[in-house]
Amino acid sequence: MTCRTSAEGAYAGRPHTGPMPVDATGSGRYQMLYGPWFHIQLGVQRNTADIDIHAIELAWFDR
Repeated sequence: MTCRTSAEGAYAGRPHTGPMPVDATGSGRYQMLYGPWFHIQLGVQRNTADIDIHAIELAWFDR
């Protein structure tokens, strides 16, 4: 989450090392995919419960 809040702060012209203000709204420009997996597992379809990261990436760039 630190990387996401740093990016949000820098985008809004605030220092990237500080927290976001309580009344700050997030930008759709930065999103985080959070789940119970290691980074190397993303996109590897091991069973039907896995997410398809490639489809999510395509949807992200096609929007």
